[in-house]
Amino acid sequence: MISGIIKRLFIGAFLLSFVLVYDSYIYIQDNLMIQIVEDENGDEVEETVSLVNAAKTFVTEINEPMGELNFIYNGQVLNPDSVWEDDDGKEYILVDADGNETEDEDGTTVYGSGSTIWKEILQTTIIKKYKLYYLIIVFIVLGAIWDIIKSMREKGAPERNKKASIKEGKKLVSTLQSYYEKKSWKKILKIMEDPIQKGKIPVAELDQFDKAHGLAFFHTGNEAKAIPILKKYCLKQKDDEEVQSILGKYLSENTSQARVQDLPSLVSYINKNEIDEDFAVFFAKFVMKYKISDRSTLSGLCKICGTPWADASIRKYTLECLVKFESTDDLAIEFYTNCKKATPEDPKPVMMLAEANMSNGKFSEALSELEILLSLDYENQRLHEMLFTIYQLREGLADLYAIYSSILEQYPNEAIAVAQQRKIMNDPTVNAEQVDQRQNLSLQELLAMRKEGDSSADQDIMKKYEKNLTIMFTDIKGYTSMTESQSIVETMGILQESDEIVPPIIEKHEGVIIKKIGDAYMARFESSDSAVIAGIQIQQAIWKNNKQREKDGKIRWEIRMGLNTGNVILKDGDVFGDAVNIAARVESAGEANKVYCTEDTKNDVANSKLEFEAKDVRQVKGKSEGIQLYSVVFDLDGA
Repeated sequence: MISGIIKRLFIGAFLLSFVLVYDSYIYIQDNLMIQIVEDENGDEVEETVSLVNAAKTFVTEINEPMGELNFIYNGQVLNPDSVWEDDDGKEYILVDADGNETEDEDGTTVYGSGSTIWKEILQTTIIKKYKLYYLIIVFIVLGAIWDIIKSMREKGAPERNKKASIKEGKKLVSTLQSYYEKKSWKKILKIMEDPIQKGKIPVAELDQFDKAHGLAFFHTGNEAKAIPILKKYCLKQKDDEEVQSILGKYLSENTSQARVQDLPSLVSYINKNEIDEDFAVFFAKFVMKYKISDRSTLSGLCKICGTPWADASIRKYTLECLVKFESTDDLAIEFYTNCKKATPEDPKPVMMLAEANMSNGKFSEALSELEILLSLDYENQRLHEMLFTIYQLREGLADLYAIYSSILEQYPNEAIAVAQQRKIMNDPTVNAEQVDQRQNLSLQELLAMRKEGDSSADQDIMKKYEKNLTIMFTDIKGYTSMTESQSIVETMGILQESDEIVPPIIEKHEGVIIKKIGDAYMARFESSDSAVIAGIQIQQAIWKNNKQREKDGKIRWEIRMGLNTGNVILKDGDVFGDAVNIAARVESAGEANKVYCTEDTKNDVANSKLEFEAKDVRQVKGKSEGIQLYSVVFDLDGA
């Protein structure tokens, strides 16, 4: 502001000076009084020009004596005696308005002795006459006011610009929202691809239009530009299912472009769509490569594990991750169940199912899993802790004591069973005398008590001796007629071959041969899967053996096989119960070179790769309704 005042002051001074110079020139030209001094010959000796406020005067001669100064005004010689002197000692010759000499101080100064031309000019110029210097003051004041206004406007300009920009930005946001709702993709691109227009959108609002920007490219066919924008958007908005679905589908078809940060999109795609083998294998390898184990990724792996393309490595990795995090939600339970069916010999999924059921208060289901675990992972201390907890909550520690007693009957002095029984007896809620009394009773004593009307004997017998097992019966087809048509040596050779084939395969699959009667075997299995697989391998081995017999010119021998699953009484290595009788009936109804089973066995099998073919419904002795039989589907050549 100060610099503006100085600038205007300088300009005003310059203008005044210009006016002064211009006015002085005109004044001097129009108002000239010549002072002439002549010598004795009449020649001019000196000429002095001074300012007068009168018309132009031309002096051609003088009437005064030479050598003296004459004053000429309007062609008249002025009387030097009319000189008036002011207080400062300066001399003036005054004339009135008509140009006549006067002594009135208000007269016009014609000549001032000792004064200068410029002083006369300043006193008589139009600047003073019309007070032009006030214009300069007005000019400077108005300029200062303008500077103040301008300064205030300049200070407020950023704020005004900001408000204008915000207003315009809000308008653009509203426009983009309208275009997005109408799916006007090209109009969205027109704004978002214009740097000027895009720059007007508030930064806080800009991120929300990354989605609209990406979708606009996607729906106009420009996937190359759409995908990076949508990926960037998903890093901030991971729960947007629409974008996740688009990215998932695109990446499933372009797996080479998938990165770790794209996993949420891939998982979203897996959970909502049917997947093919190539993508399932890619996803599983991708996850295992980077050792990713977050919850959402594991959900995708769980789904893959439910497909035919899941191999053991995928299932193992998923299981290890879920066990590590001790996951027991619905998805994890479903996965554990599938694992249990696919790999019934693996104790981990069974243990996690037991943990899940126990945490959800499903003690009966948990006990079912723990009973399986007793044969799969008996030395797992967590198993025995859970058993103790459940039986304690159900006030049934005496029953648990009985379970360990049955184990000790088969494996005397087994350390864990002994320790657990000691723990049970030390529990203050257990009646030691009652436990000892009931647990020390033999099967015969319990049967006697039952006969005498003790209703609790049945329960004690079932708790102590009942087990859910798969029973297998095998029998050589036509063995009786074979012995009649063949020599005893040949018959003994066939029995020897049977002994070399059947028992090893049963034992290989953790089966126990209960007894052998002539050419027939009776065996029990803890797992129905193991029983079925053992049956398949026995028939395949006999088929292969018969091919060699044919080459050697010997007759073929074949067996029938029957399986049934159910609750039996296990005592001293033998089994009793209706399930045993049904297994024997199934074997007799079966066909050579096949494995027949009941619906109970089929339903108990967990391995999804095992297939069954429905056969006839057979009437079984002692049963009012017929039993649906099934034949296991397999290739005798082992393919």
